[in-house]
Amino acid sequence: MLMNLPEILKSQKTRKMRKFKPVKMSKRTELWYRQQLKQFVKTMTDDVERAMQQPQGSFFMDDAKGFQAISAKALMKVLEKYEKSDRTSQAENIANGFVGRGDAQNHAEVSTNLKNQTGIDLSAYLRNSPNIAERVNALTAGNIQLIKSIRSQYLDKVQNTVMQAMVRGSLNKDLAAQVKDLGKTTEKRAMFIARDQSSKLNAALTQARHEEVGIKKYMWSTSGDERVRESHAEKDGQIFEYANPPADTGHPGHDVNCRCVQIPVLDDVVNLKSEETELSYQAAEPNKTGKMDLDELFESSIGGGGNKSFSNFGGVNSELITLAKESIGLDITDWQHSIDESSIRHILKQHGNEKAENKRGQRAVTKKDILLLPLVVSAFDSIEYTGTSDSGNETFLIKKEIDDEIFSVQEVRKRHKKIAVKTMWIKRKKKATSSA
Repeated sequence: MLMNLPEILKSQKTRKMRKFKPVKMSKRTELWYRQQLKQFVKTMTDDVERAMQQPQGSFFMDDAKGFQAISAKALMKVLEKYEKSDRTSQAENIANGFVGRGDAQNHAEVSTNLKNQTGIDLSAYLRNSPNIAERVNALTAGNIQLIKSIRSQYLDKVQNTVMQAMVRGSLNKDLAAQVKDLGKTTEKRAMFIARDQSSKLNAALTQARHEEVGIKKYMWSTSGDERVRESHAEKDGQIFEYANPPADTGHPGHDVNCRCVQIPVLDDVVNLKSEETELSYQAAEPNKTGKMDLDELFESSIGGGGNKSFSNFGGVNSELITLAKESIGLDITDWQHSIDESSIRHILKQHGNEKAENKRGQRAVTKKDILLLPLVVSAFDSIEYTGTSDSGNETFLIKKEIDDEIFSVQEVRKRHKKIAVKTMWIKRKKKATSSA
């Protein structure tokens, strides 16, 4: 029977709690998986490539140049024999080791996170959950098939390459070079699988443990760097239900190589202001949604908020109207500049850390800067069309110099006649050095 943690907490008295931390994938587990898959590929490619070298020849693996292979027909027999050999146990051992390590790490982090936030130790409950055990078994089976596919795809490609060489009458040294390249490509695929599956494993187990204790919602959290997909960056700070994943991306970790994570959301947790701020646990009032002024919207955003509140802070001017007509053939007369709660949270996460921004030659965006948006977009110094976003919407970049700082605001065309702020950053203007 599933536990309902939110309901249990509702019945308790007010308590002090810390903000949930994101459960990130284990780098140690990923490294272990990479090493195991790398050795798995090396053993396989060495076996195949060794079968291609003449007994009297130099070791083929060091250099494909000057290599003389056995006959292609003989090599095909070696490949067929190798393909029939069973390597299932090897794949099972690697998959069990990977999933077991990742599961232990995820269990420890989720349990600790929940205990720190709620004061309830759920470690034993989560450890003995048959639902989580079932998810672990499914993830293990999936990785066994992936590992076996590394081998089968490599052998298929080698056989195809040998067959083509026989038809074309290619030189043995050319065939050797092609097979060696296949080995390198296979190793790259194995490294990709290790990286991608590490994220997927962490995301799947985090979801399983959240759902096991009755947590139905999460806040999307990106890794906060320039490699984040635009479609994922747009979701940063937004609240989603596990039962209703975003149609374009799925949950964090679902997309290939996605490094985003879920932060659990309890409907009754309020005053979610910063990682350092302790939260009072009390019944939450319904979130206010709809149109707000910028000041009110900012406070709602950092206080947890939701995804539905927004602020329209001015109509588009003639220069932007002209640019939109010329660049995308769209008449945006009477459209409004707008920003919503999730965009404010995204800006603060991406560009609100002073230390990180200093390294970029920038400074952290603050509430005061957000409140300057009407000035920036109405009296800008420059504006340019910057193409379409990952989601297919047109984007514009606006720049405005204020007190020796350059404010950059990227906006994206939305529905309902809005040009919506997507992100914002502030660069310090370099001071001119005077010559003696």
